[in-house]
Amino acid sequence: MGYFVESTATALDCNTATASGAINIGTGSDTTIGYPACGAGYTRTGGYCNGGASTGTSGVYVVETGSVACVFRNLGGATATGNAISQCCRVPGR
Repeated sequence: MGYFVESTATALDCNTATASGAINIGTGSDTTIGYPACGAGYTRTGGYCNGGASTGTSGVYVVETGSVACVFRNLGGATATGNAISQCCRVPGR
């Protein structure tokens, strides 16, 4: 004996998680900000890097968008904020 339950279509369920950090001026090394973990039941499906809102700083560069972190370099005149953002999704129907 057994049974079959037909799956019903559901919308893809995604959100983002953000980790922020200070990118110091000309420290002679790059600043790495790791991607944050996703919430329970979600899996990181991608990630991206950007400067924080209203930093107003020129000379801040994303050096690398890696598989686990963002790497920034600050050649400007003020400390800035960098963000590593995880795109988190869960499988539809679960």
